[in-house]
Amino acid sequence: MRYIWIFLLSLSPVWAHQSLLTDSGDQVRWTKSHIPLVLKLENSNQGSQNEIKNVIQNSINEWNRHSTVKVVPSASDPSGNTLSFVRNFPYGRGVLGVTEVKHSAPGVIESARIFINDDYYFSTVTGGYRTFLGDVVTHELGHMLGLGHSEVLDSTMFYTSFSGHHSLATDDIAGVRGKYDKQNFGKISGVIQGGDGVGILGTHVQAISRTTGASVGAISKANGEFEIPGLDLDDTYYIYTSPLKNLSPLPEYFANSQSKFCPGSYRGSFFSQCGFDNEGIPQGINLSSSYPSIHVGAVTINCEYKTPFLYSQSKTGESSPIDFYQFAPGNYERAMSGWFDHETRGVESKPDTFHIDLSEIKASNSGNANLFVRILALAHPFGSEIDLKIKVLPNLQGSMISGTNNAIIDVPLSLAPSFLEVEVTSMRNSLGYNSIFPVIEDLRGKASHPYLMVAGIVEKVGGKAYPFVNTESYLSDNSSCLDAPFAKSIEPVKVQVEKLSTNEDIVTPGCGTIGTPPTSGPGSSLPLMVLGFLLTMLASFGMKSSKKFLS
Repeated sequence: MRYIWIFLLSLSPVWAHQSLLTDSGDQVRWTKSHIPLVLKLENSNQGSQNEIKNVIQNSINEWNRHSTVKVVPSASDPSGNTLSFVRNFPYGRGVLGVTEVKHSAPGVIESARIFINDDYYFSTVTGGYRTFLGDVVTHELGHMLGLGHSEVLDSTMFYTSFSGHHSLATDDIAGVRGKYDKQNFGKISGVIQGGDGVGILGTHVQAISRTTGASVGAISKANGEFEIPGLDLDDTYYIYTSPLKNLSPLPEYFANSQSKFCPGSYRGSFFSQCGFDNEGIPQGINLSSSYPSIHVGAVTINCEYKTPFLYSQSKTGESSPIDFYQFAPGNYERAMSGWFDHETRGVESKPDTFHIDLSEIKASNSGNANLFVRILALAHPFGSEIDLKIKVLPNLQGSMISGTNNAIIDVPLSLAPSFLEVEVTSMRNSLGYNSIFPVIEDLRGKASHPYLMVAGIVEKVGGKAYPFVNTESYLSDNSSCLDAPFAKSIEPVKVQVEKLSTNEDIVTPGCGTIGTPPTSGPGSSLPLMVLGFLLTMLASFGMKSSKKFLS
């Protein structure tokens, strides 16, 4: 009998685009459309069975709304799919939940069992100081569907749990779409390279939506290839690459992931066209029904965080407005990378001021009341410890959305003057990411924090905003301007199998064994993945909602 114990702990691995993989690289997935799940709640200490059932059903509904594979509570299931509460939890009080996923060699899931630690006292309502049961159940159901952990900060499958995990983020939705419904959504792929065309293993790749600011992540394979499926069409995406934040607890496959490619420290960069004029101008990647899948080619590891020359000049000297863009027919969007310095918390920065020329676009679309100028400033996906605020001058009516580390404002084109002046300010938030996510430390000093500024024309139809025209922009890859001179060709570590007896093998876990499973083990020779979920007392840093505990 062969047991594969893969323990994904509190600082646990992130597989490419949140998909569990076998040790041979196959995706772990269900092949049937409905997954029966038996709820064993008789002995739970967590309150009434009705309260617990409601929490679990809400978590199931979150996934079922977005997945073509549906989880269905059932009275019985011969395959053994169960969710149960276990007292005297074998893994200890610090582990909130464990999911066992039993699969065949090619990665077809045969059954899954979720165990919730009944020695821990959960809350069956959101808020308060106790861990909400729904946060844990929703996360564990993601594992049951074949998803691993993510490094996208607000995702339910983020490797450290915070309040709000019961609600799926765009990253989680794209993950389950990419696993079970690829044909109806978009995909961006490419290869991360450095040096003389060396593929980079273990780069975190994020696709950032121009329309919403939401992020969807993936990790590059040994040859540098990455794939981000499950993306909404009729949107533009910007690619940001960065090193994995916590390498030590990753599975052995990622143990050789490189981050020392540069004379200094590699921290992160946007995918931009080669050439001095394009520095700090991220390329927009347009996905539409005509072009749902785009391979962007080579994406280089940049050894420096690049910003436009005139912008950098304005930051180091006297602040002056920056001519951001002139919108014209065929030119409906613009992006730029920027940064703010903050030595102390709670002090608002001097503004970055941008001029946006709307004269041509207004003249050619004066009668369209559905057109808006959408301005987005985003810092969240880059680990920046700042909250951003947008101010449009003159003070125009528009819908302002302010959240942790991002701001979006829509200005009706019909009400906008021919020349907009936009101010973006930041404030270093009181609860930063230092405990988990190291920020980019040194653009000019340790207090620098990167952000993405995007402006574009959107058309609102039925309450949803679409890019006015998805111009199929010319994409130029980085094969002629590869950076990261110290990049080397690296092979992933082969998973080492230790012989325990004549009929049992156990794959050495990447981050340590935490004990024996709650039951005697699988009843067949199918491989088994065991995914643990730990409790740690870490303060929230304003992710999906306020303070919560790690689970």
